[in-house]
Amino acid sequence: MSPNPALHARLTRAGRRIRAILVIRWIGRACCAAAGTALLWLLAARAHMIAEPSPAALAALLGGALAAGIALGFAPRVDLHEVARLADLRADTKDRLASALELERGAATPLAQPQIRDAADRAESLDLARLFPLRPAREAAAAVLLAGVLVGMWLLPSSPLFWPRAKREEQAQVQRRGVEIERIARDAEKTAVARRLEETRRAAREARKLAEAMKKGRESKKTALVKLHKLTRDLEARQKQLARENGPGSKSLEKAGAEMRQALEQRQKAAAEALRQRQAQGRGPEATRQGAERQKALEALEKFATATAAQQFEGQNQALQELASQLEQGGLSPADMREVQQALQNLARSLQGTSQDRAAQELAKLAKQMNSPNLDPEMLKQLARMARQAGGT
Repeated sequence: MSPNPALHARLTRAGRRIRAILVIRWIGRACCAAAGTALLWLLAARAHMIAEPSPAALAALLGGALAAGIALGFAPRVDLHEVARLADLRADTKDRLASALELERGAATPLAQPQIRDAADRAESLDLARLFPLRPAREAAAAVLLAGVLVGMWLLPSSPLFWPRAKREEQAQVQRRGVEIERIARDAEKTAVARRLEETRRAAREARKLAEAMKKGRESKKTALVKLHKLTRDLEARQKQLARENGPGSKSLEKAGAEMRQALEQRQKAAAEALRQRQAQGRGPEATRQGAERQKALEALEKFATATAAQQFEGQNQALQELASQLEQGGLSPADMREVQQALQNLARSLQGTSQDRAAQELAKLAKQMNSPNLDPEMLKQLARMARQAGGT
């Protein structure tokens, strides 16, 4: 028996709605699973078990869930007989639609045609939107809820408004350090370009990327320190290569460090002799205290000289940090300040003509400022800042 066109057209429309319901349901399930996975991922990252997911990774996870949901929704076959049985069940049509399809398979009989026409009429009268409503699945609501929790965990704890004071101060230090690293990396990149040192230029670019992330607060202090340590080692290796490739008329850092140590030894001997004279004049306790402060400053400069000779640039920075702390405390007498100033001048002269000519300029500028007769607390703070800048921090 030939099929009834009206009946088949109506059941085909119902089948399309069922297909859409399946797609919606599977998309909801897949998105719910993706949101749960992302939430667990973020929780594990906050517990420092794995790396934190990037926005691109989360977007890829959501895109994969959508694709998987669509694929699973189209996977099962929607058969017209199954559609008819489901429509009979929901519309309470007493199996008229399914029976009509069965009758179409058999031979034509006087009773079959009226039953098929009756089934087609009943199918035309069905409200398919009510029988097969296209509404979000329960899984989609769960996915939205999990996504809301995920967004809350992603954004709110990362906002500085929700940080404790210690973390805000730590992040401010990271950002300040990022500014200084960017300046140093820019200078290193210029030198590398001028001397055609491709590896040095790449290392400097990586340092600039890290500095940019630190400035924008995208790096924690721990992560930034790990990356900075690796980059510092790379840059030190490149700086050593740069020093080896200097022309014959240039001065090596080893020679500059030796000159610094020799000058500092002479300064320390003179300082020890001056301390003995003060103690002999009856100014024992005060002279001893001031002598200790001066000795700390000279020891910091000696560390700088040793680090220079060994081409340990992080050691240079730490030595100048110690000097900055001494200047900021204000425990040095005017005579001690002159001693330190003259020692800095010697260091600057020793560094001239080396690959650290810029550092020589910074030290000379600091020594010149220390010659100021007005060494009030504000001036001492300014000197400390200059010392930190000379050390690249």
